[in-house]
Amino acid sequence: MRAKTLLLLLALPGVLLLAGCGGVPLTEGEARATAEVCACWPYGARQPLPATPRPPSATPRLQVPAGTPTATPAPPAASATPWVVYATCTPAPLTPTVTPMPTATPRPWVAPTPQPPAAISAAQELQDANGVVGERGISWAYNPRADGPVIAWVAFGWRADAGTDGQVWVTSRGAYGAWRQPQSVNVAPVVKNWGGVAVAAAPTGALRLIYATGDPKTVSTVYEVRSDDDGQTWSLPEEIARGGAQALRADSAGGWHALIIGPAPFDSQLSYGYAPANGSWQWTPIPGEARAYRADMALLDMGGQITREIVSVRTGTEDLPRAYAHLYHSDDGQHWAQATQAPLSPLALHYPTIRPQIIAIPRGDGLVAAAWSTYGRGMVVASISTDGGRSFGPEEVIAQHSPDGTISEEFNYGIEPTLAYDPESDALVASWNEIATGAGITYPWPARSFLAWRPLDRPLGQPWLDAVTPDTIAQPRTALDLQRRTFLFATPDGAHAGLIIIDERNYQWRVSTRDVHLPALTTHGES
Repeated sequence: MRAKTLLLLLALPGVLLLAGCGGVPLTEGEARATAEVCACWPYGARQPLPATPRPPSATPRLQVPAGTPTATPAPPAASATPWVVYATCTPAPLTPTVTPMPTATPRPWVAPTPQPPAAISAAQELQDANGVVGERGISWAYNPRADGPVIAWVAFGWRADAGTDGQVWVTSRGAYGAWRQPQSVNVAPVVKNWGGVAVAAAPTGALRLIYATGDPKTVSTVYEVRSDDDGQTWSLPEEIARGGAQALRADSAGGWHALIIGPAPFDSQLSYGYAPANGSWQWTPIPGEARAYRADMALLDMGGQITREIVSVRTGTEDLPRAYAHLYHSDDGQHWAQATQAPLSPLALHYPTIRPQIIAIPRGDGLVAAAWSTYGRGMVVASISTDGGRSFGPEEVIAQHSPDGTISEEFNYGIEPTLAYDPESDALVASWNEIATGAGITYPWPARSFLAWRPLDRPLGQPWLDAVTPDTIAQPRTALDLQRRTFLFATPDGAHAGLIIIDERNYQWRVSTRDVHLPALTTHGES
């Protein structure tokens, strides 16, 4: 019997193949033999009744007269010829077996608690080489079409502080979060300390970048390059003005706004430029700013009404020997008005650094915040307007290490503030860099970066949360990075933000970037 069963098992695939491919149907005996091996009837074929009828019961029935109680019948004897009714292997020919599944008991679905987003993502290195990165050569923009940032910087390979071999680099993040290989867009070297670079992105995804040659021995030239493929390729430079590049912005209608200083270096005229989406640049001098040193610009978009906001720092005059910051606004780019500013503190009359910044947020009547720092005294301060830049409150300290704001080997000092606004917490956040001083420290000076917060429900004029003051200098602070210079940038709505990280050591530089989740930053700052 075992040998017979084995033969049937070996023959079964061929039999089933013939039956399933339109061959000769199984005979009754073959089907029954298959069922005997497989314990089920093949292909759902109808099972015929057994050929042998059931024999009569071995126990004859009793003849009970009428009226006699019925006797309990005995169980019938087993059939003389056993027969089996096999289960059906499949519901129909050439179809898979259907196995009844138990009825599932529905359970309510509870959404898992989402993991809170990280405040700052992991760093992504963009480029590294010998030399240094210019303080004015850093710019960030968000491209809505590519859903990613565009970053530009100017790097110098020469060791001396006044580099003459600068290269303008730009990169953008493409599909799947991958950064493109940085490209150099200048055709001739730029000079450090006055050239500058600025990049912007229009709502259509069009990109523009301006930079200046920055040669103080001649007249600096401002060039523009463009990209229509999200930064994969860039045009050749085109001259658009003479001077130094300060800022570049794009509005919601596709217009372009630029800020330059020039044409002579340092104490120079500040000028505003506008170009429609497909038009040429037109330039307008800013009245009263003929001695501008550095400047920045933001666009306040209040439902399509664009106000240009400018912060300008400049060198002193005979009646005011130290430099200070001026704030301007214009609704049309042709007529400019200086904002009303609170009286400057005595410590504010100092030599500003080269990185003032201003941001404009469509909140209330228009939130405008400006920050600047001091190169000669080592302070970081901010000033805030809640009326669209018409008036600004008193200076608010972000970092002041020494009681009189001076720099010495005893105190470090702060420079290079950058600002962002988080609508979720209704707070401003600032990053700033602390430069280490002391005997034996040489250029490039060691730097660390820190954060400070400013909820907008706080009264004007108070130091920011986590600020450094002479009274709090020894207290713990919230650090962004303990070894590098860091710059914070964000879109006006706070939905997209990022850091540009400059690491300079032993006359080598590295540029990295990190994405930032502003609500997590501000929540951490308030805890």
